[in-house]
Amino acid sequence: MPISSSALKSRERRPQIARRILTAASLLLAIAIPFRAQEERPLLRVQDDCTAFGYAPDGRIAYSTRRIFHVKKATYERDDIWIVAPNGNKRRLIEGEKFVRGTTPLSYSVRAFHWSPDSKQLAVELLMTKFTNAHGDITQGTQTLLLDDTGREIKVPGADSLVPSATDAQWLSDDDAIVYLTQTLAAVGPNTITELHTTSGTTTPLFDGHWFAAVAWDPQLRGGVGIETPNSRAGTLKLVWLDLEHHTIRDLANLDAYVAGLTISPSGRRVAYFIDPEVIEVRDFDVPQRVARAHVGMGAYFWAPDDSRILLKRGPELVSRDITWIELPPLSIPAPRAAIPIPEVTPQPIFHDLEYPEFAISPDGRNIAIIDPGKGNLSVYPLP
Repeated sequence: MPISSSALKSRERRPQIARRILTAASLLLAIAIPFRAQEERPLLRVQDDCTAFGYAPDGRIAYSTRRIFHVKKATYERDDIWIVAPNGNKRRLIEGEKFVRGTTPLSYSVRAFHWSPDSKQLAVELLMTKFTNAHGDITQGTQTLLLDDTGREIKVPGADSLVPSATDAQWLSDDDAIVYLTQTLAAVGPNTITELHTTSGTTTPLFDGHWFAAVAWDPQLRGGVGIETPNSRAGTLKLVWLDLEHHTIRDLANLDAYVAGLTISPSGRRVAYFIDPEVIEVRDFDVPQRVARAHVGMGAYFWAPDDSRILLKRGPELVSRDITWIELPPLSIPAPRAAIPIPEVTPQPIFHDLEYPEFAISPDGRNIAIIDPGKGNLSVYPLP
């Protein structure tokens, strides 16, 4: 039976179509291979059940592992604290089961790690639970444990290595003093700021009469930016500069709102924060009138080394989500009484469809550390 010309053309096209399909498949495979290979061969993998971690300026990582144990019929949690070097060598600093204070039974979990600029000291934020009586009644609050990188507790003269009610502690450039926040109310509320010198035990309340929703410190500049909350309903929410050397406050900008996520960029020239669960605002530190906004879902984020974008995990803390690059729009001074534009941005996932509960960019901006969902392994990869 003769073959029609249209059938011949169809047969001729089949190899071409097949080649195109193979080419497209090869391109997709080429896109997928780098991360798959990266996933199989991380720069570092710690096969522990990690609950929190924090990078030191020298590239080491402090991390905690969950330790649950039983004494008679009571169950306790006291996380172990470790340090791991980039070459994989690790050392335990605190064995949680042996960490005690007096005779009061207690449990704790690690919430955050804050390193000193010289990478030799740690302020470890703990959520502490104490059992007050035999009926199981408890008290709960945040305390900050001061350690050096050998695991020795830093005992403050006249006090302890545990700083009560201290959150968001930051070591200053002298590697002796820390500044920290203390909530003014038992529940969630505004904070006051305190400076503690660990060698002398001197404690100084700072910026008396001012309350803050959040503070981001730059220890090299001996200061930081804060979100100052109004002292009355008629007050104004402000972005302010906090000068630790002269103990003065300088107004930077009045804010429409603040929700979370206050940070200073690596260059120290930009400040960012969420004014809404769906809107991030960025300001120029030297010229605070220069501002930009973007429609971005709220979450934990880190700046790129050049300040041009952020790496973001949208959603609640410790809930697994994708990690994406967000290009920040250019800053400008809006016209008087003009609305600040809120452009849509296109998230650029770095791990395709994989999701993680926690991550951080290394201080040199070259690597990313993540906690794997499920087993809780800590892995480090080159930053895509």
